[in-house]
Amino acid sequence: MTCPGKEGTPLPYTASPIKLLWSDLSLFVSKLWALPGILLPLNLARTRELDELYPSLRNGATLLIHIFLVAYQLVFLLSLPIMVVCMLPGLWILAYSTIAFTINYAIVMLMLNGFEQILVSQVPVVEQPGHERERWLYINGIAAGHHWVQMNIDQLSHIFGRKVTGVHNRTAGIVFDLIECLIQRDFAYATDDIRRSYALVKEALLDPECDKVVLLLHSQGGIEGGLVLDWLLDELPHDLLHHLEVYTFGNAANHFNNPRWTKLPRPQRVSTPDLVHQFGQSIGHIEHYANAADIVALGGVLHFVDIPNRYMGRLFVRPNSGHLFNMHYLSNMFTLGPDMKVLDSNPFMDMEVEPWATAGINGYDGPPHRVRYQPTIARDEAFLPASLSLQQSQTNGIGRGLRVKDFSRLWQYRNGGSPKEIEARHNGDTHEQIIGYPLWNVIYNIPFHPLREYPGPKLFAASTFTIYYYRVRGLGAKVVPALHEKYGPIVRISPNELSYIESQAWKDIFGHRTGGKPSFPKDPVQLGPNPPGSEGIIRSDGASHAGQRRIFSHAFSDKALREQESMIHQYVEMLIKRLRMIAVAQKNNSSSKQAQADMVKLDGEYIPWVESIFATVKLVSLSHAMWRFNLEPLFKMLLPKSIKQKRKEHVRFANEKVDRRMVSKTDKPDIWSLVIKNAGKDVSKGEMYSNASTFMNAGTETTATVLSDLTWLLCKNPEVLQKLKDEIRGLGGRESLTITNLQRLVYLNACLEEGLRMYPPVPVASMRLVPKGGAIICDKMVPEGVTVGIPHLAAYHSARNFIDPMKFLPERWLPDAERFKDDQKLVFQPFSFGPRNCLGKNLAYHEMRLIISSILFEFDISLVDNEDNWLDQKNYVCKGVD
Repeated sequence: MTCPGKEGTPLPYTASPIKLLWSDLSLFVSKLWALPGILLPLNLARTRELDELYPSLRNGATLLIHIFLVAYQLVFLLSLPIMVVCMLPGLWILAYSTIAFTINYAIVMLMLNGFEQILVSQVPVVEQPGHERERWLYINGIAAGHHWVQMNIDQLSHIFGRKVTGVHNRTAGIVFDLIECLIQRDFAYATDDIRRSYALVKEALLDPECDKVVLLLHSQGGIEGGLVLDWLLDELPHDLLHHLEVYTFGNAANHFNNPRWTKLPRPQRVSTPDLVHQFGQSIGHIEHYANAADIVALGGVLHFVDIPNRYMGRLFVRPNSGHLFNMHYLSNMFTLGPDMKVLDSNPFMDMEVEPWATAGINGYDGPPHRVRYQPTIARDEAFLPASLSLQQSQTNGIGRGLRVKDFSRLWQYRNGGSPKEIEARHNGDTHEQIIGYPLWNVIYNIPFHPLREYPGPKLFAASTFTIYYYRVRGLGAKVVPALHEKYGPIVRISPNELSYIESQAWKDIFGHRTGGKPSFPKDPVQLGPNPPGSEGIIRSDGASHAGQRRIFSHAFSDKALREQESMIHQYVEMLIKRLRMIAVAQKNNSSSKQAQADMVKLDGEYIPWVESIFATVKLVSLSHAMWRFNLEPLFKMLLPKSIKQKRKEHVRFANEKVDRRMVSKTDKPDIWSLVIKNAGKDVSKGEMYSNASTFMNAGTETTATVLSDLTWLLCKNPEVLQKLKDEIRGLGGRESLTITNLQRLVYLNACLEEGLRMYPPVPVASMRLVPKGGAIICDKMVPEGVTVGIPHLAAYHSARNFIDPMKFLPERWLPDAERFKDDQKLVFQPFSFGPRNCLGKNLAYHEMRLIISSILFEFDISLVDNEDNWLDQKNYVCKGVD
């Protein structure tokens, strides 16, 4: 039965229950072809102890009981019409039915269900910081007795590293369970387990000690969970519901609500509304996982997925059969290794997705491009759609496309992990807001916080807002050196953040960890919101980072860069040509405006990519701060369209460059030729996209900044400039300016080092989190979860580390510089330190040597005006580095 006038469209779930029941019966009959797929594939030889069909005595007994119950219940149901036809007295039929139900109840309660309805996982887990403020709840599907439900929640606990509470949706036998599903789904009837689930979820959401509620649903549990959501949406405010996340597997529900709430200006003639636009999804996040040939999913989520606003959330479909929760869903989507930890990859999570393939269906969990009055959901092309179409498509021979794991939020919870933004909220003063900052947090942070004994201004220790005030204004790099000057080598610059300027801190924080000690993870607050798609080398951790670094390290080795030397010379020569045009124009007293305009072109091709970096840097810094204080949706709403376009232009340009290089047959010795040669299929297309953008950001503005500042410093110190020119020009002709020859120029290298010390292109710290159990930094134990870092500018400008730190003295880097023998040169790490130091270090040095040498070989330079405050500039750095 379908909607009038819309052939093939299912009835709305608010239609007549009788019509819905008839429609569902017809649907069930049409899907009977998939019935064997409930248990297939069996693969009994590959089952594990927690799988429902693992060959054990308990599982065998469960299956035999279910087989008996199927036969028993079918005989009972078929006998009822026979008794009616035979015109037996109604009292006899009632007594017969009562006895039959009593026997059935006794069997399922004594042999399958037991009498506990609330179960807790029995797996010992080591909870990570913040886990104590989460509640994980599970509602099972049909035919699951106590034993199977306990196995379900135990496997969930292994996968996600958390305690899981199960609400036992007790089985009455498969046939009676199916009847109950129809009653719940078509008549919205709330059974006792639905009411208990609702009470538990509501209690957790109202608990001030609970930050997050994760609801996991399987099969019939999807119907029950959908009804729970309907009640919650009717009773609880949106700010509480936003703490709820829902993940379903083989969902049997006929709808899944998550309405978008909005406060719109009421219509009026005046131009200024009395309400500010606000919007958001009520429930924090929803994801659905389904096997394509699972009969339950075919009658549930997969049947209703094409109806707008009927099934909210993202959908991931695995092209296989099977309905059992552990055996067919969890074991294939979150595969456990021998150590009961989730493996880094599996065929499902590595499947390619096309996020643009079905962009018109359902709702999704991101903010809209704009709020509309029409009853449709506006979509922003910058955000991912809800449904992801999976394909096992042919790779391009180089890498893969975006994968399920790149978009699955639930995947980020594996092995005790958390999505990046959730980890960020557990760092420091949780729930901090700019407006209405809780007074008790301020009171706690100053006299009671574990970092209370560290020196630093009380205003900074009281609230994170103080340091972000300076960072957003571009003054963060300046205020921290002043704090170190006053308070010493270790300063508390935020309630949960310590700043170091001692060389030992590099080894303690960024160095290789021995003896099985955990490394310091990157600070998710500094990284900011995680963009959609694969994580590049900056954001990745563990095996993913090691794999990407291994692949890209070949492209940045000295050997590889020497092979690329001719290409580097080609671009340097283009720069010299443009500079010569300006010099000629100035010499002739003619306008150099056109010559300067030509400087932004490269062989006639305008590069908007570079311009977009500079156009958005301040706003990115502001966006990061707004995200830190949970105000990013408001910021995005107010952000000018032109700025959004610049960001999209940057990403699109990077992706197109990668695509063109992948199909190019040229053997040009550039970075990507070496990546292709050494990576094979080990690097995905998404990782290539992400890293291309990263390399452009890291390799343009930083190098340009160093060279600009070094040029100014040389002009302000003419004796140094003359000495450097003499060394460079002493090599002979321009053809002698090679990578090998320039590496040997001692004074040139000393000038570069001093320029990097005086004005490091990344003057702020790359922040890390102290790992679980705490760590010793500079001979003092620091508690776990504290953010720590070494701000370059503060360390390099400190008199504790360098003699005359504010003077440009390249001689300090010469081998026999006796005057500077006490300089703490180990604190100088402009390209970071340890296993995550900058891959592009060699390339940067080669480029800087070649560019500055070529300029000084060709030109005599001087300042146009005597500007003394060139180095006194604002700084905006808002993403994690190294």
